[in-house]
Amino acid sequence: MRAGRRLVARILGRVLGLAGYAAVALVFGFVSAWYMVGSGSRLTVESDGPWHRWILAGSADADPYTRAHFDRAGWLPLDANAAIYYTATRDGGGEPMYSDCEYTVSGPAPVARRWTVVAYDMNGQLLDPGAGLAAISSDTAVPGPGGSVSIHVAQMPSSGNWLSVSGATRMQLVMTLFGVRQALAVKGGSGQAPHLFSIQKTGCR
Repeated sequence: MRAGRRLVARILGRVLGLAGYAAVALVFGFVSAWYMVGSGSRLTVESDGPWHRWILAGSADADPYTRAHFDRAGWLPLDANAAIYYTATRDGGGEPMYSDCEYTVSGPAPVARRWTVVAYDMNGQLLDPGAGLAAISSDTAVPGPGGSVSIHVAQMPSSGNWLSVSGATRMQLVMTLFGVRQALAVKGGSGQAPHLFSIQKTGCR
């Protein structure tokens, strides 16, 4: 009887041990997959200051994590020959961005046939712009001296280029550049990366 009990105890111990390993593996796999879909890695995402770009967004060769990232947000990205997407979830100081804070997005206009800057929540849903504009683009932006652009992202109305947001939630800015390669080729710098705006927090409510 004792030998039988010891055998049963050993078998149960092994089963519980395997179950524990399996549980840890499942949790680790879920967490790592969730991170890869949300943030990517150096193999799938490249960074330029606060901006991040999924390298194969819109490509037929896009990896599963890239596809899942845009599927989760309900976005259907174009191929990089048509548009390049940059996302910023933090400001230039590395702090998370919130819709009840104010930011200045500024710098020389990116070399592209057209560009847009739009504010979304962290689920990829467009933030309610209230009475203001939901997007600032190269078609609507009023340039400053030397062709530079300054965009005021805030809830309260502002003169100049005001990108209106609302609520008090984490937010992200998405800058889309259309026709980058064609525009760079015209300027004789087809191998260069486009210049991106800086993002500076100027205050919070």
